[in-house]
Amino acid sequence: MINIDTMWQNDGLKEHVNTNKEMLKNFYDMQISDCLNYNILDNYENNLVITTTAFNSLPYIEYQIKAIKKFITDKYKHIIFDGNNTDDKKYISSGIQKLCLENNVGYIKFMKDPWRPCKAEASYAIGAKLNWIYYNFILEKNIKYFGFIEQDIMPIKTIDSLIKILDEKNMYGRYYRPVHGPGREKFPDSYTFHCDVHFIKTDFVKKYNLNFLADWQNTSLDTGGRNYHTFYKYHNPEEFHLISIVRDYTPNSHEFEDNYCMLIDDKWIHFYHGSGDNLNIQKLDGKFKFMEKFMDNILK
Repeated sequence: MINIDTMWQNDGLKEHVNTNKEMLKNFYDMQISDCLNYNILDNYENNLVITTTAFNSLPYIEYQIKAIKKFITDKYKHIIFDGNNTDDKKYISSGIQKLCLENNVGYIKFMKDPWRPCKAEASYAIGAKLNWIYYNFILEKNIKYFGFIEQDIMPIKTIDSLIKILDEKNMYGRYYRPVHGPGREKFPDSYTFHCDVHFIKTDFVKKYNLNFLADWQNTSLDTGGRNYHTFYKYHNPEEFHLISIVRDYTPNSHEFEDNYCMLIDDKWIHFYHGSGDNLNIQKLDGKFKFMEKFMDNILK
């Protein structure tokens, strides 16, 4: 269970103007039965459960579903958690529902928000949603193996059995340390795993109080940074299956340009800022077109 009182005091949330305690509590108290949902099973057995949080993302979701189907080798179930719950996003939400029903993909629509819309604090809103997924879905459903994949990330080559990797190494992903500054000086050994491509064996972590919120105010770590205090400080990153550092696929472009994307381990591609959640991103049409052309070539 999520202890909102402890989280509110310890995570510096009371300092933020874009949420409040009641708003977060209402979000975390929301259960699956309170959400619009399709294709949600009672028992996921030994499936790898892949979760995606969707926002502003209909074209990405369409291609991500196709890419996962082509390149993931494990027996898996894919679940989309839809954050498009305002009137101006109804067409996106309806499109995602249709894709999920047509492709037998699970669908859960968040009927409430943990954070008021604010591009500058997207990391906190994403972290709050990952907390909900972990505590109210993964643990409630007794799911053995799960992963987070951001909506604008897709596999582009065959992925070796992630279940086999998790049975051997418990976690799969890439870690990072904070840039130099107050956070790193205060917690020199701090690190966290990126939540963009991150797979976990549940039995290994469920005894810890995981918290996927960002930790800008302490360690200067992005989404998932709070897990340093409750989990990562007890482990060395080398214990886990580490995937290689990213590299720019389009090295002569800037991260806010339409054609900017990054390769992760040469097996995943990240169409950066694909949800438009950065202050420097004004329109997404160009990014969508670049992604569609790229993935059509990969999937043919």
